[in-house]
Parts: sequence; C-alpha cells; structure tokens
Amino acid sequence: MYFTPTARLTTNGRMTVARTILKDGEFVDTTYEHKDTLFRIMKPEEKSKVKDFMLDNFYTNAIVPSAIKLRDTWPKFEYLNDEMDLMLDSPACVVTTNVKDEIVGAVINTIWLTDPDYEAFPVDPVEWLNLSGDIAMETTKDPLYRAVIWRNYQFMLIYHLTQSLAQKHGCAYYLYGGMGYTKPEYRSRGGTPLFMSFCNDWAESKNTLFFNTATYPGFMTMIERNLPGMFVTLANMPYNKLTFRLQDDDFSAFSALEEGMVLMASNRISA
Repeated sequence: MYFTPTARLTTNGRMTVARTILKDGEFVDTTYEHKDTLFRIMKPEEKSKVKDFMLDNFYTNAIVPSAIKLRDTWPKFEYLNDEMDLMLDSPACVVTTNVKDEIVGAVINTIWLTDPDYEAFPVDPVEWLNLSGDIAMETTKDPLYRAVIWRNYQFMLIYHLTQSLAQKHGCAYYLYGGMGYTKPEYRSRGGTPLFMSFCNDWAESKNTLFFNTATYPGFMTMIERNLPGMFVTLANMPYNKLTFRLQDDDFSAFSALEEGMVLMASNRISA
C-alpha cells in the first residue's frame, strides 16, 4: 500500500488533518418538533455549550472514543479540542433540545472543501489503521499520546477516502457527518434517521455528497430499514481486524467490540 503517514505524524498532540472547510455556507433548515424535543441548527453562541456536551457524553461513552480512552487525552493534548473545532466551526452542526431548552443531543459535522491537488491514491482502510497503530506504538509508550496519534490518522483516512470520491464526482465541497450523541431517554424520537435524511437532501440540493461513519452495532441495519438505498458503503473496517494497542502487553483496544466501522456515502448525485 502506498502510504507514508509519518509525513503527517502529530508530533505535538495537535490535529494534522486538513482544516479547509466551508464556514459561511447555509445548511438545510433542520427545525423539527417531535413530542417534547426540538431538532434544530446549533446557534453560534452555543459552541462552547455543545463542546462541553460532547466531551461529557460522546467522547466519554461512544464506542471508538471510549475504546481508545480519547476523552482522557484532554487537556494534556490539544488534539481533541482541534477535532471538535473542525466540526463546530462549520454551519452544519445540529442540536436536540427539550422543553426546558436544555441540550439533550448534538451532531457535530464539517463541510470539507475538495482539494483538486490532493493525491487520493487507493488504500486498504484496515491496513491504514493498523499501520497507524504500529506507528503510534513505535513512537511512544504513553497510551494517551498513542490514542491521539491513532485518532489523528483515523481522521486522515476519512479525509483521504472522502476526498477521493468528491474529486471523482467533481464536488466543490462535501458534508461529513462527524460525531453525534443523544441522551438515552430521548433516543426513541427517531433523530438519527431524520438527521441522515436532512443531510442527504442538502447534499442532493447542492449536487454534492454526504458521508458518515457508522461505529456501533446495528447502525447500518437501522439505516437500511429506515432509509433504504440512500447510502452505499465506501469502506468497512471490522473491529476484530484492528490491532492497535494502548499498552504493549494489552489486547487490541477494539477486541471487545462487535461489528466494525463503516464509512458510508450518499448513493447518488443529482444530474
């Protein structure tokens, strides 16, 4: 595989993934009331509040961040703050609020500009992630720094694969649906299919693409049941194929997880 990730190794605990994002575009109006919740665009003044919500919920409980103990890397390393800013500085973040106007859910996303000069060569995504783990383990014994290195390379892989397809379709920019979390007591409101549908509609209206990474068991089945044919699989990364370890004498960080990560893309672009 043609892959030389050391050129983008994070040597200071910061994110090295491209931050060329669309900051001033208009996103689809996602306002939707359902029972006792309101699904809407995040207001700019809510950025700090949403960041705290994601730190306390998504990065603490979500499958992949939890497996690599990503929340524990902050504030020792700046990477996590960089990752959140990449998403929160875009106009495409949404929140769910309850009747008290408290944030009970959030999905933070970014709109990457397509770089026509980016060299989007073919890669094996599992090999990429495992080589990333090898580099992290060879670079440091610090499990938190290892987590930062691996996560940075994971985002580089997402950028690489999405740039490749965006170039192929001649997109000026595209939407990446990043990280989302809804408090358990509000998950029956159907927010995930609603969000995915909104994003796909926005992408079609802009003649571009929408990408999202599924990480938890049953996600793809749920999407196909609720939104049949809307997405295709761009990359499949089974957890039992990943070898990254936080400690030298430990099992893979993902050994206890079922299924895997799936990078999906919207199924078509409007003519």
